Amino acid sequence: MQPPVKLAPQEPTAPPLLPAGRLLAPPLASRDSTVFSSLPAGGERASERGCGRRRRVAMAHGIIGSHHHPIMASRVSMLAHVLFLTTAVLMLVWLLHYRGGINIQSEDPEQVFNVHPFVMSWGFILLIGEAILAYSSIPMVDHRTQKMAHMMIHLVGLILGIFGVYAAFKFHDAAVVPDLMSLHSWLGITAIALFGLQWLFGFVTFWLPAAHEHTRDAAAPAHVMAGLAIFMLAVCAAQTGLVQKSAGAASASEMKLINVTGIFILLYGVAVASAVALRRAFL
Repeated sequence: MQPPVKLAPQEPTAPPLLPAGRLLAPPLASRDSTVFSSLPAGGERASERGCGRRRRVAMAHGIIGSHHHPIMASRVSMLAHVLFLTTAVLMLVWLLHYRGGINIQSEDPEQVFNVHPFVMSWGFILLIGEAILAYSSIPMVDHRTQKMAHMMIHLVGLILGIFGVYAAFKFHDAAVVPDLMSLHSWLGITAIALFGLQWLFGFVTFWLPAAHEHTRDAAAPAHVMAGLAIFMLAVCAAQTGLVQKSAGAASASEMKLINVTGIFILLYGVAVASAVALRRAFL
């Protein structure tokens, strides 16, 4: 009986070589399936979210066409600050030089009324815009400090806006003028009311610790959009009020000054909205 033949062990076959001597990589689909099969479910979701974020950034770069978006947003914010100062000076020149001054306690109804455009422009529209820009204008501090500045400036603007409405009603009583008869008054009251609700919503959702982080993330886009809409509504209310006063201007120079002030208020609103859009597009 012959002894069993022992077979020599086979050496493992090396992967095929490319002409340049490199190993042939496995197909892409096989690699992807291997990688994703080894990821846990949470890892897959995180990877998908990361890919979605990169796609949105790439789309934004395709639309804007520049990688200097933080510089662009900063420059637009600086332009808004310049428009803020210009509008404030123009409003003061109109009220002090052409309208006789500002005094809520005056016996002259016109001086009482002058408190209204002064407070609504300086204290409501311009301060709201600066509060919106707080996240861009205060870059060297932590997010919570920016949020505190945003909230407190808005609160001051709301208080001054309510005071401005009070000045208008006091003027109507002194001059025996009916209340809430113009488009300007309707737009203004609507802007004040919506802004108060917006502030309360923001305080409860983004400042109080009881709100969940997921709720804040979901509410942030709506909060930004609603805030800008209310801000532009206030700008529209200011435009209608200036149109009323321009029609009754005592001189051509006063009429031109009122019109120029209205243009600068509009430009300020556009600059604030543009700065927010540039900042949000690349978050």
